[in-house]
Amino acid sequence: MDNAVFSALIMVLIMFGVGLYISAPFMRRTSADMFKDDYDETPLHHLLSRKDSIYAAMRELEFDYNTGKLSDGDYESLQGKFAGEAAGVLEEIDVMTGKPKTKTKTKTSGKSAALDDAAESDKCGACGFVYVEGDKFCAGCGADLV
Repeated sequence: MDNAVFSALIMVLIMFGVGLYISAPFMRRTSADMFKDDYDETPLHHLLSRKDSIYAAMRELEFDYNTGKLSDGDYESLQGKFAGEAAGVLEEIDVMTGKPKTKTKTKTSGKSAALDDAAESDKCGACGFVYVEGDKFCAGCGADLV
C-alpha cells in the first residue's frame, strides 16, 4: 500500500512540474514580452550571411564541376564571379570589423624567392593546382603529372 501512495505522489509532483513548465510563457506580466525579438540585425550579420551563401555556392559549383555537370568554360567563369564576390564581401567585413588589410606578398631574394619561383612552376597544367615535387598525380583534379 505504501508503494502505491509513494508512486502516486511522485506522479503528481512530476505532472505539476510539467504543468508549471508549459504554462510559464502564459504567466508573463505583459503579452508584448512574449513576441519580443531579441535579435538585432546589423550590417555585419548581413555580410556574414552573404559570405556563407557565397561559400556554399562555390562548394556546390565545385561539386557540379567534378561530377561533369559543367563545362570548363562555365566553371571558370562562375568560379571567377564567386571569387570576386567573396573577395568584396570579405573586404567589407574587414572594414566593418576594423581589421587592417593584409599586405600583399612581395618577392624577396634568397630562399623565399626560390620557393616563390618553384610554386609558379609546379602547377598542374589541367587545373592550376600547386603540387609538391615528386607527386605523380594532381591532388586537385587527378591529372597525370609525369
